Amino acid sequence: MADKKLDGSAAPPAGAASFDGAAERAKRDWLLKACIAGVVVLAIVLIIPFASMVRMSLRHNAYMADLSTSFAQGERRNSILASMDGGETIVSKAQTTRLFTAIADAGMGKPSERVPSDSEEGVVLSFGDGTTLGIWPENDHDPEAGVLLRYTRADGDVFAYDTDVERLTFDDVLAMLGLS
Repeated sequence: MADKKLDGSAAPPAGAASFDGAAERAKRDWLLKACIAGVVVLAIVLIIPFASMVRMSLRHNAYMADLSTSFAQGERRNSILASMDGGETIVSKAQTTRLFTAIADAGMGKPSERVPSDSEEGVVLSFGDGTTLGIWPENDHDPEAGVLLRYTRADGDVFAYDTDVERLTFDDVLAMLGLS
């Protein structure tokens, strides 16, 4: 004879209640695992670009510190040479100060996909200690489009980026250096 509940309905067979509880627990566990996986994926999607931006910012800050040191030491030795179209000229302290200020004001920009060689039309500053700063028009057909910068340390480490702003154009650089 089947057991009856107080309300008159039949009681579930033995073991059925524990089966329903296990199914509920399995469903909750699956939902919890899905939520955790979603949070992990979201965290990865958000952290990777942020970490890349932080890394680029730190690298740019180190580059600016090195560039500042190169300018200061070159000015002190009066040894900053600008090379363009096969000719060289010594750059004055006033010219280098204007150029460094303009580069700092232009900001970080973005890493350059295109890193010109020294043989391409542009200006290469040599600081007298093995470090160089190459400056080229971002777009060869539009000198008003910004500049590409390539700083090469004496140990060969290179940092290159595109200013991607019209605030610092190749024509401006030439004028600052007295090469226009």
